[in-house]
Amino acid sequence: MFKKLICLPFALTLLGCTSTPHVDMASCKETLLNYVNLRDTGSQADYQALFSQDATFSIPALSLHLVGAETIAERQQQAIQKFKTMHMMTSVDVQAIQNDEARAESYFILYQQERDKVDAPQTVINGKYTDKLRVLEGKCLIQDRQVDIIRKENW
Repeated sequence: MFKKLICLPFALTLLGCTSTPHVDMASCKETLLNYVNLRDTGSQADYQALFSQDATFSIPALSLHLVGAETIAERQQQAIQKFKTMHMMTSVDVQAIQNDEARAESYFILYQQERDKVDAPQTVINGKYTDKLRVLEGKCLIQDRQVDIIRKENW
């Protein structure tokens, strides 16, 4: 009887741990790395799939605050039509904070030039993404992204 009492809490703990969602760090890093390629040349649907439906996206330096994956993806398509861009990630750090949630900091370099002006200067932006990530239906998605511009220069 005593052995059964000791084993029962242990068994329940194991069952609780195995049924709880968890953050797959590799999946979250993959989402963040896929972001740079899809942001530059991806379809609206593929780009939108990186975000939770109720995601937020902010760039304080531009007074920009978007709500909803569809709205965020529509802006991406508008930007692709206006600018040629090339994003590069210089570092990605993802930390689990709860069973289905993580925080990430990523540093990037963005090269940007207006599409219809061949002689337009190229803008180089260094910045940081601060993200809240959430695992939903087995996928690590961006729930909230803040973009901080560290430096911006025209070349």
